[in-house]
Amino acid sequence: MAFEYKRNHIENTEDDNYQEFVYIELQNTLENVTLENSNLQDVKVTFVKLCYCKGQMGAYKVKNGKLQISKLEASTYHLELSFKVTEVSQIINSITRKFSIAN
Repeated sequence: MAFEYKRNHIENTEDDNYQEFVYIELQNTLENVTLENSNLQDVKVTFVKLCYCKGQMGAYKVKNGKLQISKLEASTYHLELSFKVTEVSQIINSITRKFSIAN
């Protein structure tokens, strides 16, 4: 599962591209999940920052935060993630979404 933040282009500015991604690896057979801090790596929560910002761009394992996934219906879930990456600054620090997994 992937979530993306993309900053709007700033006119007359070179190298202003800025994106953040959060990746979570979920199984197709998913039940209710609650994970915190280093246990977030059980589902490989990863934060990626893409920008023209020296020493900031890259992929980082998320080790500080909380992930809750609740099953709503047969294949529909509610996800809440709040997290902090200590290595770099970030804009995304929480995600709340409803999603479905196809069987």
